[in-house]
Amino acid sequence: MTRICEQLDGLPLALELAAARLRVVELDGLIEWLDRSLDTLADGPIDSAPHAASMRATLQWSVDLLTVEERTVFGTCGVFIGGFTLSALAAATQRPDVWVLLTRLAEHSLVHPTHPMTGHESRWVMLEPVRAYAAEYLETSGGEEVRDRHADYFLALLERCQVQVNDLTATSLSVLRTEDANMHAALLHFVCRGRWQEAWRMLADVLTTYWHVTGFHASPRRFILDMVYGAINLAAPEQRRFAQATLGALVVHDQHDTRRVDQAIRGLQDSIEAFHEQGDGSSEAYALSCLVKLLIDCHQAEHSLQYFERLRDLPFTREHTAFRANVLHNLGVTYSILERYGAALQHLEASRTLKEELHDVAGLAWTAQAHAWIAYRTNAPETAWTQATTAWRWLHDVQDVNLMSRLLRLFALLGGPSEQGEWTVRLLAYDRHLRSTTGQAMDARYAGPIAELRDRLYAQLGSVAFDNIWHAAGEDDAPRVLQAVDEWLRDSPKSRAVSDPTNSLTPRERDVLRALAQGATDKKIAQQLGISAGTVSKHVTNMLGKLDLRNRVELARWAAQHHLEG
Repeated sequence: MTRICEQLDGLPLALELAAARLRVVELDGLIEWLDRSLDTLADGPIDSAPHAASMRATLQWSVDLLTVEERTVFGTCGVFIGGFTLSALAAATQRPDVWVLLTRLAEHSLVHPTHPMTGHESRWVMLEPVRAYAAEYLETSGGEEVRDRHADYFLALLERCQVQVNDLTATSLSVLRTEDANMHAALLHFVCRGRWQEAWRMLADVLTTYWHVTGFHASPRRFILDMVYGAINLAAPEQRRFAQATLGALVVHDQHDTRRVDQAIRGLQDSIEAFHEQGDGSSEAYALSCLVKLLIDCHQAEHSLQYFERLRDLPFTREHTAFRANVLHNLGVTYSILERYGAALQHLEASRTLKEELHDVAGLAWTAQAHAWIAYRTNAPETAWTQATTAWRWLHDVQDVNLMSRLLRLFALLGGPSEQGEWTVRLLAYDRHLRSTTGQAMDARYAGPIAELRDRLYAQLGSVAFDNIWHAAGEDDAPRVLQAVDEWLRDSPKSRAVSDPTNSLTPRERDVLRALAQGATDKKIAQQLGISAGTVSKHVTNMLGKLDLRNRVELARWAAQHHLEG
């Protein structure tokens, strides 16, 4: 019942008409029928007014009261899923005065303002049955141009986020999360219209990075993947390389069909050569990134190295520091998979240095996690614990569900079936639940050790206790998991043993802090360390946040108290 109310946005007439359908269908069937809500919400009481006999009739009665211009804007609102901003609506309608018409629609209760996040543009929403009717109305008045403009707007929005997404801050990601449904709709529209170059531009870097961080919405991705798989052979010759790259980028995030994986690998190889011949360096780089990820997931890490070398040496990679840092990180992880830990640490350290210069908190968190895994595999549990807890502290700024899942597994392996065996089960259950909601598969490196740990915990606690803990913990969402693990880490004997606050600082931040404590200016520090003054300022700001200090004076005093002034 809750799900039905959510689907219908609590609209009384819609709920009344839906309830009448329960005479002929069960609840689960009704939920499925509501995917076609306007057809389902019909045939009301015969003694009701004509305009109340169905949801469609009621809405038609309301729309008939609008002017022609208002109806046009009403139909355009239907293309937006999950709401819209005034700038998005203006782009879709191409009317600078659209706010006047939007106000009139609000007066007719056809759109409603919603509370935006702090610092974000105001938003409006339609109740879902109203939006469905508006979308239906749009189709009767030539909606393709509107859908083109809608998709173009969200492609431009993604490209504006391209620089921001490297930082993965809560602010930049909140924009992408808010517009998630609209971005999926735009991507699907490009695919259906055969606009493969635009579809590839949406996927290259930004949207795939966003999926990697949030892990959400496996079902919409799979639906789009099905559409791509069916349409790729219809791509025009000049669009073929973009269509192949689009398929590859989607398969990276959904590998349930091995036939598609094989086709994606071949398609990416062909598109890479085509991009190279066309001199499209950015597309060549991003397609290579997709290819190496697929090869690694298909247990071909050794084979991926030749493509990594090509990727690392591309002019695009050399010219874009953030991209180069990610390539070095992924190459380090690949060497870790191959158990060449010396080469792995060398590349991870090179990546970490670049990420520090970029003030890339997300990247530093991932690098700490990779270091922790290598330390675990090389029997250095204290180093592993320190690196894992450092990555977890950064997780609050990063909000990366995929990273959270990996760290939960690491903490479980480092804890093992000890006196905290119940907590270890909870950690594994948290990880399993997060992966079930995101559609992410477990990294093959973890599968064996985690399976062995689960068997030992099952034997230690007994089947009943294990199952009770497993099912209870498996219902928590990411914010509650974050809070619960924070409390556990705070009280953990291992955490108290490595609770030195300087562990939260990166090596580069310590270098900056030492120079700052000696009275050096940002310009002087920049000259000493070979970085820009702006980067020094970013490091200082980051340290103030980490240490909960207010200004540089307090920071210098803190350095002296912790013997970091020399």
